[in-house]
Amino acid sequence: FVPHKDELVLHYGVNMNGRDDTDAGLTLDDGEGLVGYCFDRRTPLLCNLAEFTNRTLTGQSRSLPFRLSPGKAALVRRDRTWLLSVPVFDPQTASPERFAIDPDPSDGDGVFAELESPLDGAVFGVLCLDARFDYTALGLDPNPAEQVTDPRLRIAYDTLTATAWDLGKVFANWFARS
Repeated sequence: FVPHKDELVLHYGVNMNGRDDTDAGLTLDDGEGLVGYCFDRRTPLLCNLAEFTNRTLTGQSRSLPFRLSPGKAALVRRDRTWLLSVPVFDPQTASPERFAIDPDPSDGDGVFAELESPLDGAVFGVLCLDARFDYTALGLDPNPAEQVTDPRLRIAYDTLTATAWDLGKVFANWFARS
């Protein structure tokens, strides 16, 4: 997702060309949904997408710091249960220090968890990875705050963070030529 005017727009998706990909054309208003929250906070987030979508569709998401309209929540693929979002930093402004609000290590009411980030700075966009996890079969706690130490998810987080850094370099080089 990258900003366009006052929205975050999905500009590129891998394996999102099937008829089940109802979220392929998703756009989010400023600060909307987990992606908007990740963009605004400039911190990686892990989400139990099934729980978040369920709470949004049933109007029970008022306690969460981010909103998603039921109409947009209905676009999220129903077979997706897990979402990881990481900011794509501008490497020219990234700093190893946090100069924003420190991440809240709370469990996000069992829906999301903020992950530590070694960087802060200007953000070009948000890189997301979603999946269909059978939490029980994987022996994985459905609460994202309990998942952050799982080695499988740490590998996914580290890989996505490295990819986001590489994308940041691509964007920075493109803007430098413009």
